[in-house]
Amino acid sequence: MSSPKGYSSQEKEDRLLANFTTVEPIRLLQNGLSVTSHASVTDIAFESASAGSTAKMVISTGTTAKRGDVLLFTSGPNITLEAKVWAVDGSAITLAETLPAAVGTGNTFTVRRHRYSGVNGAGAHLVADASLSVADKLFFDFAATSVTTGAYVQLTSSLAANCSRIDIYNHSTNPMILATGAALAEVDLLYFAEKTLISFPVAINAGTRLSLKSLKGTANTENATFMFYGR
Repeated sequence: MSSPKGYSSQEKEDRLLANFTTVEPIRLLQNGLSVTSHASVTDIAFESASAGSTAKMVISTGTTAKRGDVLLFTSGPNITLEAKVWAVDGSAITLAETLPAAVGTGNTFTVRRHRYSGVNGAGAHLVADASLSVADKLFFDFAATSVTTGAYVQLTSSLAANCSRIDIYNHSTNPMILATGAALAEVDLLYFAEKTLISFPVAINAGTRLSLKSLKGTANTENATFMFYGR
């Protein structure tokens, strides 16, 4: 059996190559077409377009996007539209289709990446733990209070409730440190990258003081949101 060949869009894009689909092993002496379901995706990063972006290519300095990712546009003329990533070369993201309008400087988008869904030993799909509830939520504006690689800057003087998981949405272009403890006695708890959305399992008691410090450079633009979950 031969593998089908085609373009990434129903509209023939002469700028892109027609490629064969790939096959993968299923069981002994049997292969199948490699298919990715986007029923489950993870938001990897929040980015914004730079000058030079077009309807076919997005320029995003330091982008985290990879081939096969999906860009969900959250502002600009293509808001709510999604486009697959064909290739990434440095800061240039080539799209697998041509958008209805050119991407403007400052237009924001979310980088989404496919994740395989898991099942337990009985074959039931694993789902998020619904028993978790919001313990606290914090917002930090780097434009209002810059964060350097020097002294720690307080995020909160007292966490509202016990926490077992934290989701961090870092919009800044600086990797950061989240620390616990009193002023001048901080202890690094975790590190998180720039322009990222990430979830950590942690154990933080109610009343804990939290602070931030930059791992590289001075964070003085954008913001970060912290969602704390517990039981």
